[in-house]
Amino acid sequence: MSKNEIIIPTPQLPVYFDICHTKSHIVPSHWHTQLEIIYILKGSMEIICGENKYSLLPGDLFAVNPGDIHYTRSIGDTDLILLQIPYEILENSIEHLKEIRFRPYFSKLKISCDTYMKSMESYLLSMKKLYLEKKEGYQLIFTGELYLFLHLLYTCFSKRCETFAEDIRNTSSHKMKMILSYIEKHYAEKISLDEISQVSGLNTQYFCRYFKKNMGFTFIQYLNTVRLSHICRDLLYTDDTVTQIQLRHGFTNYKLFNRMFKEAYGCTPSQMRQRNP
Repeated sequence: MSKNEIIIPTPQLPVYFDICHTKSHIVPSHWHTQLEIIYILKGSMEIICGENKYSLLPGDLFAVNPGDIHYTRSIGDTDLILLQIPYEILENSIEHLKEIRFRPYFSKLKISCDTYMKSMESYLLSMKKLYLEKKEGYQLIFTGELYLFLHLLYTCFSKRCETFAEDIRNTSSHKMKMILSYIEKHYAEKISLDEISQVSGLNTQYFCRYFKKNMGFTFIQYLNTVRLSHICRDLLYTDDTVTQIQLRHGFTNYKLFNRMFKEAYGCTPSQMRQRNP
């Protein structure tokens, strides 16, 4: 969802932790106050974070800094570890946390050549094993491995940003979050460039450049991605017809909808339903 995502910790753990299976799944740009860790077990994932685009393969690890706007797309069958650490946990242990930026991308090749990265990976995989086995009292060992992981991430792979540069980044981020929140609320309606430009306080020509630079998509591409993600959810979790769902979420051109859906998910809406009964 293109808004501030609410994360609920896994029962009996101080963080949210899960082994996720996705199939050609798109999560439109969103943000949260948690530090998010993604580790690819199988398949591949595309992540757009700020102005940068990353392609993740098995063995790659990615850290999304608190507050960063990011978009994810899994390609085909993809399994991953998803770890989300509440801001309060970090704030209690790290001084000047608001000025700290964690390194985002750790490739499998880099991990294999770096002792500290390899240890981080080992702690994460240990948490996975403990979580799956769920032996009595596993939460105590899990929490210990979690803090060892975070200690290495902080001491070896973070930097403190200059206040002025951080203020500029935060101002731009606030504007983008305001724009994305508006899109999420009105995505099923016809949103013109003039309308969204007025919301952002920018003239239309500059808005188009600004949005593309920060999101990696044009405004129209992003708007349609949000619509498609809602349509995909309804295809899987409701019995409404494809036409009903398509119209409910803002697509009035059936041919365009079918083409864009197939480009995004690699199948037709009907095929998606058949594959996920």
